Formats: sequence, structure tokens, C-alpha cells
Amino acid sequence: MFTSRRAQCQAQASSGAGVERPSPLRASRCCNLPQHGSGNPWITIAVQAVSSWQRPAELIACSHQVDWQQQQQQQQQQRQQQQQQSHVCLIANAGNRKNRPHILVQQQQQYEQHQQQQQQQQQQHYQRALASSLLGSVLLLQAILPQSAAAHVAIDKLMQQQEQPALQSALTAGFDPAAAAAMRAAATGNLSSSSSSSSSRPRQSPVASAAAQALGQLQAAQAAQKSGDYAAALAGYSAVVSQHPDLALAEYARLGRALMLYEAGDVSGCLIGLQDQELSMRGYPEVHAALAAVLYTERPAQRLRAEQQFNIAVEFDARFQDAAWVRGNKAWGPRLMGALTRFLLLQ
Repeated sequence: MFTSRRAQCQAQASSGAGVERPSPLRASRCCNLPQHGSGNPWITIAVQAVSSWQRPAELIACSHQVDWQQQQQQQQQQRQQQQQQSHVCLIANAGNRKNRPHILVQQQQQYEQHQQQQQQQQQQHYQRALASSLLGSVLLLQAILPQSAAAHVAIDKLMQQQEQPALQSALTAGFDPAAAAAMRAAATGNLSSSSSSSSSRPRQSPVASAAAQALGQLQAAQAAQKSGDYAAALAGYSAVVSQHPDLALAEYARLGRALMLYEAGDVSGCLIGLQDQELSMRGYPEVHAALAAVLYTERPAQRLRAEQQFNIAVEFDARFQDAAWVRGNKAWGPRLMGALTRFLLLQ
């Protein structure tokens, strides 16, 4: 009896039939909870769940509605904050626009000041360069002018010394215009000849004198080469190289010495000299042609390089393909001409 009554109550409770449902007001009063519509929505949902015995689906719908309301409130707050921030940015931009002309003016002034400073520095640099060049010119003139001034003073003194006896003789023995003119002409002639002789011997700088000496030695060596005296030519070229190594004429002397070394039988020295000159005188056709002939004859393993060197020589001067022209104009020795002939004939 008791068990059946208990089972019946459980069935009625599960189905909801026969159970008195309290009203929301009664439930809230009994539980001491706030009514529906109070400040906290979750409390409202709890009250509704207790008071109206809502099913789980209805409770989930209510919770979703509460979430949506909270999201709407958060979005509204974010929009208000963004509006406030945009308002602040507008105020700041307005202030910047108001101050922008002043900023532009300041930047323009700074740029103009920078340009003026650069111009002043350039002017100062130009003035210093001009002053240094003028100072050098003045020093050079001071070094040159005293000699000429001293020469003029000496000439004036000599003329005065030579004119004084003529005047004394004219005063004592009577004035003779022809004799005085002759004596004056003789005096001026002597002075002009002395001045011309002194001016005809200008002072040469050490570089000019060294260049003149090197040129003379180089011409003598070339003349000996043309005459067939290869030993004298080798000595002349070697003298130019050893005595004047810094002059440009020494490059041609080194080339001539290398060619004469080949005539003397020194193949290694000739190749070393020609290879050095091929670097320092690159583009000079005689160097490339001579190196091609010697490499083709003396170094068969480097015949490809010999072909390349001769192609370079022909690019600059095609007349090196004619052995007769080389013999007549470059005065190569018989041994070097034989090497060139073998190269041209591919022997």
C-alpha cells in the first residue's frame, strides 16, 4: 500500500499532472528572491525556474536572450567609446591643422638656413683654394722675379759705367755726335749680346734634363738596333731602364731590351719582359705581336695564348701580318723575325 502510493507520487511528479504549481510571486516570496525584472537577469532566470517549473529548453532560450542583451549593451558601450575617441582625434587634428602653417614655416626656415650654411661652406672652400693658388703663384713669382730684377739692375749699372767715360771724353775733347752714337751702339750691342746669351741658356729642371738624357740614350739604342748592333742596343736600353726607371720613356726601353734579350739568346728574360710589358703597355700592338711569336716558337704548350695575343695585335694594327713591313719598320732581329714567320706560316 505504501509502496504503490510512493510510485504513484513519483509518476505524477514526473508527468507534472496533479501537482500544484506555485506562482512566481509566491515562489519569490518563499525563497526571499527578487521578482522578475530585477537588476540581475540570471537571478530572474533562477526565480522563473523555481517558480514556474520551466523545462530545460525554455531555460536555454532565456539564457540566450540574456546573452544577446548583454552583447547589445557591450556593443553600444563600444560605439560610445569609439565616438568619444573619434571626437578627440578630430579635436587633435583640428589643432594640428591650425598649427600646421606654423610648422611648415619652421621647416622652410630650417631648410633655408641649411642651404645658406652649405653655400657659405662652399664659398669658404673656394676662397681657401683660390688663396692657396694665389699664394703659390706669388711664391713662384718671388722665386723668378728677383733674378730678372737683379739682371736689369746689373745691366743698368753696366750702361752707366760705359756711358760715363764717353760723356767725360766728350766734355774734354769736344762733342762728336757720331762717335758718341757709335760708342752707345757698341755698348748696347755688348749688353744685348750678353743678355741674349744669358737668356739663351734657360735653367732646366731636373726632370727635363733627365728626360732629355733618356731620350738621347733611347734614340742611340734604336739606331744601334736598326744598324744590327744588338749588343749595343741592349746596353742602351738597359741604361735607360736602370738610370731613368720612372720616366715614360723607360717603358719603350723595357720593350726594346726584351727584344734584344731574345736576340742574345735569353728566352726566359725575353718572356718575362714581354709579359710585364703586356700588362703595362696593353693595347700596344708590337708587344702583343712579339709575345705571340715568342710563345708560339719557344712555348708550344701556350700556342692558344699566342693566337690570342696576335689577334689583339692585329685588332690594333693589321700590318703586323706582313713580315716585310715588320722587318722594315720595327727593325726586329733575325731570330725574332724567324719566330714571327713560323707563326704566320703555322710551322
